[in-house]
Amino acid sequence: MMKKTILAGASIIALSVSAPAFAQSTSTIDQTGTDLAASVDQSGSGNDSEIIQDGTGISADVTQDGDDNLSGILQTDDGADLADPSAVVSQTGNGNESNLVQESTGDGAGLLTANVTQSFDGNTSGIIQTASGGATSNLDADVSQSNGATSTVLQSTTSTNGTNVTAIVTQDGLSESLITQVQSGTNTGATATVTQTGDDHFSRIDQTASARSQTATVTQTGANNSSEIDQVAASGGTATVTQSGTNGTSTILQDRFSLTATVNQDGDANSSEIIQDGAFSARVTVNQNVTNTAGGNNTSFVQVGPNNGGVDIDTVITQEGSDNTSTVNQEDVSRADVNVTQNGDGNTATVDQLQGGDTMFANVTQNGNGNDAQIEQTGDAGGAGSPNDAEILQNGSGSFAGIIQQGNARGEDAFIFQQATAVDNEAAILQTGDDAAGGAANNLAALIDQSGGSLNSSFIEQSGVTNTAENVQDGSDNTSIITQTGNHSFIAGVSTVFVDQIGDGNTSTFAQFGDGPNSTDIEQTGNGNTSNGSQGLNGEATGNSIALVQTGDGNTSTINQGDLTTSDVNLIDVLQEGIDNTSTISQNGSNHTIDVDQLATGASSTITQTGDANSATVAQYTDAHSSTVTQGGSGNSVTVTQGVPPIP
Repeated sequence: MMKKTILAGASIIALSVSAPAFAQSTSTIDQTGTDLAASVDQSGSGNDSEIIQDGTGISADVTQDGDDNLSGILQTDDGADLADPSAVVSQTGNGNESNLVQESTGDGAGLLTANVTQSFDGNTSGIIQTASGGATSNLDADVSQSNGATSTVLQSTTSTNGTNVTAIVTQDGLSESLITQVQSGTNTGATATVTQTGDDHFSRIDQTASARSQTATVTQTGANNSSEIDQVAASGGTATVTQSGTNGTSTILQDRFSLTATVNQDGDANSSEIIQDGAFSARVTVNQNVTNTAGGNNTSFVQVGPNNGGVDIDTVITQEGSDNTSTVNQEDVSRADVNVTQNGDGNTATVDQLQGGDTMFANVTQNGNGNDAQIEQTGDAGGAGSPNDAEILQNGSGSFAGIIQQGNARGEDAFIFQQATAVDNEAAILQTGDDAAGGAANNLAALIDQSGGSLNSSFIEQSGVTNTAENVQDGSDNTSIITQTGNHSFIAGVSTVFVDQIGDGNTSTFAQFGDGPNSTDIEQTGNGNTSNGSQGLNGEATGNSIALVQTGDGNTSTINQGDLTTSDVNLIDVLQEGIDNTSTISQNGSNHTIDVDQLATGASSTITQTGDANSATVAQYTDAHSSTVTQGGSGNSVTVTQGVPPIP
């Protein structure tokens, strides 16, 4: 990257140049008064022009065509009425350099205009515009350069009545553009536009204002281009970067309110970084390879907060191509949305919505190979009015998805869908509810749907009160583990588990540790199913129920329900249809009911009940029957039927 040029005040006009003894052109103009006009036209080698104007109604025009050109213009207006000073510089050929300073200290309204056009060879342009009077002023700077140029624009205003500053830089070739716009006072606005064509460009825009809007637009075409935008201390900041080519980098930093950041990158190995601090009503949009899907290796990083938090945040990331990576951090924000879409190979998306926030929504969609998505929400959601929701959709092979929702979560939803052509799937959801004793119901919901392929695994863990977990697996080698713990005193309220496994070699493990009522419904259809679960083993557990249906070969079911002395009203219903079925059940507490139906060869059932008013019913209707029932307590009832199928 070429060295960045920085102007140093009005010393820009000091043009002490040693030119060759032959063909030397020199022009010096010094004017004071009103309605001043200066025009210089130089052709040839070794040119040098210096214009100094102090007054009102100022204009300067310099045209240099030929070799060692150098132009310096200083315009100063300190009168009561600002009469629009303007300067135009046109340089064509060889080692051009233009230094232009415009200063206004009067109280009259007006417009400062600077226009520099440089073509060919080593172009360098520096523009300084300052307005420090009390009136409304507009500052305009327009620079057009070609062939590896450097442009520096500094615009500064302190007007109390409002100013608007505009800078436009257009460059072709190995170029560098630096724009700095500093404003104070009310009703200010700044606009900076940079257009660079070719390779190895650098653009930096710094905008600092105390009020109103800032707009920065950068367009770069070619390879190895870099863009930096810094917008600080103003409302209504808008930054837009468009890069076409390879190895492009974009960095945007924004502060304060009503912010919009947009990055469009097409090509290979592009990276985007956007940071918004203290954002209120902020929007981020990143598009990588949306029009050129052949690109790859692009990365996107977005951070909102945490310095001053943020409210009403919207982040949208779209990545097309291979090897995409996206990272979004939102900290101490509320009403925040994240949407990440990755279409292509080897995608990775990480979304962190962290402490202090609520009403946060995160969605990741991955259509392609080797996907990895992780979402973490740690805000203190306040219930139905301000929940945190997260959703991951993966369509492709080798997928991994993980969602964490914690921080006294209430009313939060987490959904993972691994479908269509999904193959090596693995999904995990952790939801941590309100841990305070007697805390409000959490009403957490978790769903994992793996309907797309083989080797699926699912893990759901929920704590808190009144939670629901559901898992659907359609494919081969499925595994499901669901744990609901209640709060720190094992108070769980209504906890519900649904598991539906359709396919080969399924395994389901569930554990509900809360006080109940706990409800579990498991259906396994396919080969080699195994189900193992427990309810209410850590304290009072009332109103527990388990319904298990296994249809397919080699099913095994093991269930443990209730604490030895404190559980109550436990219900178990097991239906096994298929070959080699085995069911082992243990119940503790009172008012128990067990119903086991086995419609297959090789069935075996073992039931142990301890407590009061127990009831066990076993029906085994095919070969190799075996049934063992042990009951302890009073009011027990046992019915075992073997070998006679029911009448249809």
